[in-house]
Amino acid sequence: MKILKLLIITTIFISMVIAQGQPPKRPPIKPVPTWERNMHGMGKAERLRTIKIWKLTEYLDLTEDQSTRFFPRFNNLEDIIRDKYKEKMYLVKKIEEEIDKKDGSITSREVNSYIDKLYGIDKDIINEKEKFIRGLSDILTPEQQLKYLIFEDKFRMQMMKVFIKEEKEIKREEDKK
Repeated sequence: MKILKLLIITTIFISMVIAQGQPPKRPPIKPVPTWERNMHGMGKAERLRTIKIWKLTEYLDLTEDQSTRFFPRFNNLEDIIRDKYKEKMYLVKKIEEEIDKKDGSITSREVNSYIDKLYGIDKDIINEKEKFIRGLSDILTPEQQLKYLIFEDKFRMQMMKVFIKEEKEIKREEDKK
């Protein structure tokens, strides 16, 4: 466990040192192509995922044995959720196309169908998360299971605070100019 924590902390530390040696980047006006992001190391999503895994490991105080059994299941859950969000985004795009038509041809039946599909995806995600948490009893202690249950919300709140702070700092720097 200590080796895993040390490895994660070392990786994050090295990334931070490398990042500090580069000039600060402004948020791009246009989306940055994937190939360009990869030239500068990990993308934001990858860094966020690394931080999430590190914080999760630390918060749950996982042993090495628990980590080797927990993370394959966790990664599988993340893949399922990612696929469900892609499905949801595709559906949202279809709904936006219907809205953009503005020809008044959409029926209440179609609206109800979209409602069922959209919230059905959300229900699927919730069911997968519940099944995952309930299935952790062979890996995590009851206390660790409860910690995992609240981890996602705690982590999301911490990251929101960080992002808001960064936005304020960027705005303050722009106002100085």
